[in-house]
Amino acid sequence: MVPVRDRENICNEAAYFDKTQGRCKCIDPEADGKILEPEKYGNYPSGTVCLGCKSKHGNRSIVFILDGTGEVQQSGWNAQKQFIRTVVDRIKEIRVGVVVARPLSDVLFRMDNYERIKDKLRDFAHGHNFEYKHMTYTTIGYALFHARKMLEREKTMRKTIVIFNDGKRDHCYTNAAPRICPYSTIKLLMKYSQKEQSKIIRDQGIKILLIAVGSRVQATGSSEYERALNIAGGVENIIPVNDFESLTLQVQMKILREFCTEVY
Repeated sequence: MVPVRDRENICNEAAYFDKTQGRCKCIDPEADGKILEPEKYGNYPSGTVCLGCKSKHGNRSIVFILDGTGEVQQSGWNAQKQFIRTVVDRIKEIRVGVVVARPLSDVLFRMDNYERIKDKLRDFAHGHNFEYKHMTYTTIGYALFHARKMLEREKTMRKTIVIFNDGKRDHCYTNAAPRICPYSTIKLLMKYSQKEQSKIIRDQGIKILLIAVGSRVQATGSSEYERALNIAGGVENIIPVNDFESLTLQVQMKILREFCTEVY
Protein backbone atom coordinates (compact mmCIF):
# COMPACT_ATOMS: atom_id res chain seq x y z
CA MET A 1 0.00 0.00 0.00
CA VAL A 2 1.08 3.56 -0.68
CA PRO A 3 1.52 5.34 2.69
CA VAL A 4 -0.63 8.33 3.65
CA ARG A 5 1.29 11.64 3.59
CA ASP A 6 0.52 14.91 5.33
CA ARG A 7 0.22 18.22 3.47
CA GLU A 8 3.75 19.27 4.41
CA ASN A 9 5.27 16.20 2.81
CA ILE A 10 2.79 15.26 0.14
CA CYS A 11 5.23 14.19 -2.61
CA ASN A 12 7.75 11.35 -2.38
CA GLU A 13 11.50 11.98 -2.66
CA ALA A 14 11.52 11.17 -6.38
CA ALA A 15 8.74 13.67 -7.11
CA TYR A 16 7.93 17.37 -6.75
CA PHE A 17 4.72 19.35 -6.30
CA ASP A 18 3.53 21.15 -9.43
CA LYS A 19 1.58 24.18 -8.15
CA THR A 20 0.05 24.94 -11.55
CA GLN A 21 -1.56 21.49 -11.73
CA GLY A 22 -1.95 21.03 -7.99
CA ARG A 23 -0.40 17.55 -7.90
CA CYS A 24 2.83 15.63 -7.56
CA LYS A 25 4.95 14.79 -10.59
CA CYS A 26 7.88 12.40 -10.86
CA ILE A 27 11.15 14.28 -11.31
CA ASP A 28 11.83 11.90 -14.18
CA PRO A 29 8.50 11.85 -16.07
CA GLU A 30 9.34 8.47 -17.63
CA ALA A 31 9.75 6.97 -14.16
CA ASP A 32 6.06 7.29 -13.27
CA GLY A 33 4.69 3.92 -12.19
CA LYS A 34 1.31 4.77 -13.72
CA ILE A 35 3.00 4.81 -17.15
CA LEU A 36 5.52 2.02 -16.61
CA GLU A 37 3.25 -0.53 -14.94
CA PRO A 38 -0.37 0.47 -15.59
CA GLU A 39 -1.64 -2.96 -14.55
CA LYS A 40 -0.12 -2.41 -11.09
CA TYR A 41 -0.34 1.34 -10.58
CA GLY A 42 -2.97 2.42 -13.11
CA ASN A 43 -5.45 3.35 -10.36
CA TYR A 44 -2.96 5.60 -8.56
CA PRO A 45 -2.72 9.32 -9.43
CA SER A 46 0.28 10.33 -11.55
CA GLY A 47 3.32 11.16 -9.43
CA THR A 48 2.31 8.80 -6.62
CA VAL A 49 4.77 6.02 -7.49
CA CYS A 50 8.11 6.93 -9.07
CA LEU A 51 11.16 4.86 -9.82
CA GLY A 52 14.04 6.19 -7.73
CA CYS A 53 17.51 5.12 -8.86
CA LYS A 54 19.57 6.90 -6.27
CA SER A 55 18.87 5.08 -3.05
CA LYS A 56 19.16 1.35 -3.73
CA HIS A 57 22.76 0.46 -4.62
CA GLY A 58 25.30 3.21 -5.14
CA ASN A 59 28.19 0.77 -4.74
CA ARG A 60 27.64 -1.12 -7.98
CA SER A 61 29.37 -2.05 -11.25
CA ILE A 62 27.84 -3.06 -14.57
CA VAL A 63 29.31 -4.35 -17.84
CA PHE A 64 27.26 -4.31 -21.02
CA ILE A 65 28.11 -6.87 -23.71
CA LEU A 66 26.84 -5.60 -27.05
CA ASP A 67 26.14 -7.84 -30.03
CA GLY A 68 28.51 -6.73 -32.79
CA THR A 69 28.08 -9.74 -35.07
CA GLY A 70 27.08 -9.47 -38.72
CA GLU A 71 23.35 -10.11 -38.28
CA VAL A 72 22.89 -7.02 -36.11
CA GLN A 73 23.44 -4.42 -38.84
CA GLN A 74 23.40 -0.67 -38.28
CA SER A 75 19.84 -0.40 -36.94
CA GLY A 76 20.41 -3.04 -34.26
CA TRP A 77 23.75 -1.51 -33.36
CA ASN A 78 22.16 1.93 -32.94
CA ALA A 79 19.37 0.50 -30.78
CA GLN A 80 21.86 -1.16 -28.42
CA LYS A 81 23.95 2.01 -28.11
CA GLN A 82 20.95 4.14 -27.28
CA PHE A 83 19.67 1.55 -24.82
CA ILE A 84 22.81 1.48 -22.69
CA ARG A 85 23.13 5.25 -22.75
CA THR A 86 19.54 5.68 -21.53
CA VAL A 87 19.89 3.06 -18.79
CA VAL A 88 23.19 4.40 -17.47
CA ASP A 89 22.00 8.02 -17.58
CA ARG A 90 19.07 7.10 -15.36
CA ILE A 91 21.14 5.23 -12.78
CA LYS A 92 24.10 7.65 -12.60
CA GLU A 93 25.70 6.37 -9.38
CA ILE A 94 27.45 3.39 -10.92
CA ARG A 95 30.64 2.15 -12.53
CA VAL A 96 30.31 1.12 -16.18
CA GLY A 97 32.23 -0.91 -18.76
CA VAL A 98 31.34 -2.00 -22.30
CA VAL A 99 32.44 -5.11 -24.23
CA VAL A 100 31.54 -5.94 -27.83
CA ALA A 101 30.94 -9.56 -28.89
CA ARG A 102 32.21 -9.82 -32.48
CA PRO A 103 34.69 -11.88 -34.53
CA LEU A 104 37.39 -10.90 -32.05
CA SER A 105 35.49 -9.72 -28.97
CA ASP A 106 37.11 -6.80 -27.19
CA VAL A 107 36.70 -4.13 -24.53
CA LEU A 108 35.21 -0.93 -25.92
CA PHE A 109 35.14 1.05 -22.64
CA ARG A 110 37.07 0.05 -19.55
CA MET A 111 35.39 0.34 -16.16
CA ASP A 112 34.94 3.90 -14.96
CA ASN A 113 32.63 6.02 -12.85
CA TYR A 114 29.51 7.36 -14.54
CA GLU A 115 30.61 11.00 -14.25
CA ARG A 116 33.87 10.27 -16.06
CA ILE A 117 32.43 8.02 -18.75
CA LYS A 118 29.05 9.65 -19.49
CA ASP A 119 30.36 11.95 -22.24
CA LYS A 120 32.10 9.04 -23.97
CA LEU A 121 28.91 6.99 -23.84
CA ARG A 122 26.86 9.84 -25.28
CA ASP A 123 29.35 10.37 -28.10
CA PHE A 124 29.31 6.63 -28.71
CA ALA A 125 25.50 6.58 -28.85
CA HIS A 126 25.44 9.34 -31.47
CA GLY A 127 28.35 8.08 -33.56
CA HIS A 128 30.51 4.97 -33.96
CA ASN A 129 29.03 3.26 -37.01
CA PHE A 130 28.61 -0.48 -37.10
CA GLU A 131 31.75 -2.21 -38.38
CA TYR A 132 30.51 -4.93 -40.69
CA LYS A 133 33.02 -7.60 -41.65
CA HIS A 134 32.65 -10.56 -44.01
CA MET A 135 33.99 -12.79 -41.26
CA THR A 136 31.25 -14.55 -39.32
CA TYR A 137 33.29 -15.62 -36.33
CA THR A 138 31.46 -15.42 -33.02
CA THR A 139 33.43 -15.33 -29.76
CA ILE A 140 30.82 -14.72 -27.07
CA GLY A 141 32.75 -16.82 -24.56
CA TYR A 142 35.71 -14.49 -25.04
CA ALA A 143 33.42 -11.47 -24.54
CA LEU A 144 32.23 -12.97 -21.25
CA PHE A 145 35.86 -13.46 -20.26
CA HIS A 146 36.60 -9.76 -20.89
CA ALA A 147 33.60 -8.74 -18.79
CA ARG A 148 34.61 -11.10 -15.99
CA LYS A 149 38.19 -9.83 -15.84
CA MET A 150 37.00 -6.23 -15.57
CA LEU A 151 34.53 -7.02 -12.80
CA GLU A 152 37.05 -9.14 -10.88
CA ARG A 153 39.12 -5.98 -10.38
CA GLU A 154 36.14 -3.99 -9.10
CA LYS A 155 35.79 -3.29 -5.37
CA THR A 156 32.05 -2.70 -5.56
CA MET A 157 29.68 -4.91 -3.59
CA ARG A 158 27.27 -5.75 -6.41
CA LYS A 159 28.29 -6.62 -9.96
CA THR A 160 26.12 -7.23 -13.02
CA ILE A 161 26.59 -8.16 -16.67
CA VAL A 162 23.89 -7.26 -19.21
CA ILE A 163 24.37 -9.14 -22.48
CA PHE A 164 22.45 -8.85 -25.75
CA ASN A 165 22.25 -12.37 -27.12
CA ASP A 166 20.45 -14.38 -29.82
CA GLY A 167 21.53 -17.78 -28.53
CA LYS A 168 23.96 -18.52 -31.34
CA ARG A 169 26.91 -20.79 -30.66
CA ASP A 170 30.48 -19.60 -30.96
CA HIS A 171 31.78 -20.59 -34.37
CA CYS A 172 34.43 -19.75 -36.93
CA TYR A 173 34.00 -19.58 -40.67
CA THR A 174 34.31 -16.86 -43.28
CA ASN A 175 32.69 -15.95 -46.59
CA ALA A 176 35.97 -14.52 -47.83
CA ALA A 177 38.59 -16.66 -49.56
CA PRO A 178 40.23 -18.92 -48.57
CA ARG A 179 37.45 -19.55 -46.02
CA ILE A 180 39.85 -20.90 -43.44
CA CYS A 181 39.36 -20.14 -39.77
CA PRO A 182 42.48 -18.47 -38.30
CA TYR A 183 44.27 -20.60 -35.73
CA SER A 184 44.20 -17.70 -33.27
CA THR A 185 40.38 -17.73 -33.36
CA ILE A 186 40.26 -21.51 -32.96
CA LYS A 187 42.37 -21.15 -29.80
CA LEU A 188 39.97 -18.54 -28.41
CA LEU A 189 36.97 -20.78 -29.04
CA MET A 190 38.66 -23.70 -27.32
CA LYS A 191 39.88 -21.68 -24.34
CA TYR A 192 36.83 -19.50 -23.64
CA SER A 193 33.53 -21.35 -23.98
CA GLN A 194 30.23 -19.60 -23.28
CA LYS A 195 29.12 -22.22 -20.77
CA GLU A 196 32.37 -22.30 -18.80
CA GLN A 197 32.85 -18.53 -18.65
CA SER A 198 29.27 -17.84 -17.58
CA LYS A 199 29.50 -20.47 -14.82
CA ILE A 200 32.71 -18.92 -13.48
CA ILE A 201 31.02 -15.52 -13.54
CA ARG A 202 27.94 -16.69 -11.65
CA ASP A 203 30.06 -18.66 -9.16
CA GLN A 204 31.80 -15.37 -8.33
CA GLY A 205 28.44 -13.86 -7.40
CA ILE A 206 28.17 -11.74 -10.54
CA LYS A 207 24.63 -11.59 -11.90
CA ILE A 208 24.03 -12.03 -15.63
CA LEU A 209 20.95 -10.48 -17.23
CA LEU A 210 20.43 -11.68 -20.79
CA ILE A 211 18.34 -9.74 -23.30
CA ALA A 212 17.19 -12.54 -25.61
CA VAL A 213 16.77 -11.11 -29.12
CA GLY A 214 14.66 -12.99 -31.66
CA SER A 215 12.19 -15.86 -31.79
CA ARG A 216 14.64 -18.79 -31.83
CA VAL A 217 16.32 -17.89 -28.56
CA GLN A 218 12.88 -17.65 -26.94
CA ALA A 219 11.70 -21.06 -28.19
CA THR A 220 11.84 -23.43 -25.22
CA GLY A 221 13.88 -26.50 -26.08
CA SER A 222 15.74 -24.95 -29.01
CA SER A 223 19.55 -25.03 -28.96
CA GLU A 224 19.56 -21.22 -28.94
CA TYR A 225 17.32 -21.16 -25.87
CA GLU A 226 19.50 -23.69 -24.05
CA ARG A 227 22.66 -21.68 -24.76
CA ALA A 228 21.02 -18.49 -23.50
CA LEU A 229 19.83 -20.33 -20.40
CA ASN A 230 23.37 -21.59 -19.75
CA ILE A 231 24.65 -18.02 -19.86
CA ALA A 232 21.90 -16.44 -17.74
CA GLY A 233 21.70 -19.26 -15.22
CA GLY A 234 17.88 -19.23 -15.07
CA VAL A 235 14.77 -18.05 -16.90
CA GLU A 236 14.31 -15.31 -14.31
CA ASN A 237 17.44 -13.65 -15.71
CA ILE A 238 16.25 -13.66 -19.34
CA ILE A 239 14.44 -10.67 -20.84
CA PRO A 240 12.84 -11.57 -24.21
CA VAL A 241 12.50 -9.05 -27.07
CA ASN A 242 11.39 -9.66 -30.65
CA ASP A 243 14.19 -7.61 -32.19
CA PHE A 244 16.53 -4.74 -31.40
CA GLU A 245 13.83 -2.23 -32.30
CA SER A 246 11.79 -3.70 -29.41
CA LEU A 247 14.12 -2.33 -26.72
CA THR A 248 11.27 -0.31 -25.25
CA LEU A 249 10.98 1.61 -22.02
CA GLN A 250 9.48 -1.50 -20.40
CA VAL A 251 12.65 -3.46 -21.24
CA GLN A 252 14.78 -0.68 -19.78
CA MET A 253 12.73 -0.84 -16.60
CA LYS A 254 13.43 -4.55 -16.19
CA ILE A 255 17.14 -3.73 -16.17
CA LEU A 256 16.67 -0.70 -13.93
CA ARG A 257 14.84 -2.79 -11.34
CA GLU A 258 18.21 -4.34 -10.53
CA PHE A 259 19.51 -0.94 -9.52
CA CYS A 260 16.51 1.15 -8.57
CA THR A 261 13.68 1.05 -6.10
CA GLU A 262 10.09 2.18 -6.22
CA VAL A 263 9.61 5.39 -4.23
CA TYR A 264 6.19 6.15 -2.75
